[in-house]
Amino acid sequence: MLYEVEIRACVKDLEALRESLVKLNCQKRCCEELCDLVYSPTRRGDFQFHIRLRVKEDCTLLDCKQFVEGVWSDPFVPTRVNDLNSTAKILLTGYSFDLFIHRRRTEYVKDVFLISIDELYPQFSKAYFPVFIEVELSIESLEGRLCSERRILELISQLGIPESDLETRPYGDIIVDRLRTDPNFKSEFEAAKLRIGHDPTQCIRGSRKGSSN
Repeated sequence: MLYEVEIRACVKDLEALRESLVKLNCQKRCCEELCDLVYSPTRRGDFQFHIRLRVKEDCTLLDCKQFVEGVWSDPFVPTRVNDLNSTAKILLTGYSFDLFIHRRRTEYVKDVFLISIDELYPQFSKAYFPVFIEVELSIESLEGRLCSERRILELISQLGIPESDLETRPYGDIIVDRLRTDPNFKSEFEAAKLRIGHDPTQCIRGSRKGSSN
């Protein structure tokens, strides 16, 4: 089982960050739009897995996420999904469709670090969130968590991001907090979620009109 140790932060100056990535010899891997459809079990039990359908333009992956001692684990290998709509319908027999997290993501790699720059909901009428950077390490044992966190924080500091810009909340919590406080965002989010609930393929296909590169 692998555990994901990740730390994210708000990006105040995107151009300065890009320059820092070049200076540190971070290699750009890809730039893509992706949408996570997040499902949670309708019946609570001892083992709490969240199901995630990660939808990209060229494929969809299904995986399970479990929160263990403050980090997300991947108890199973992600599985490729051939029929997104049918899979979503099957999930609804025991899970509820809670969130969709749409982002335009640019990925970089440096040694064992995965660095992602995320723009959330680029298809919406305005930017409701700042740009985020997320730095991740995968570990095989939780014993290495604290050491991994220190290494990630060192890299974030080298990229010129101050500690005051760190964001401790996961994306799900960030989005839920915004839903509670911003009626305009809630209106756009709920309308999009309703469309995706009827046709999950809309989570990517429906965004292309509003995307800009």
